[in-house]
Amino acid sequence: MNTEDCYKDRWVDEQTAANHLKVKPETLRRRRWALGHDSNEVWVKNHGKILYDLWETDKRIENK
Repeated sequence: MNTEDCYKDRWVDEQTAANHLKVKPETLRRRRWALGHDSNEVWVKNHGKILYDLWETDKRIENK
């Protein structure tokens, strides 16, 4: 996959982030609930919608 295509939409919804990270959306919800912002996933809540930053999340995972 081309890196430019992967990060075309840097901030994505839960389903897209789950597909990118190859996990179920429920896994992201559980990690968000249990770990908050201490998890590997970079996320924000914007007007009641959870958005994940794919580029920063991948960067965090690579550094661990």
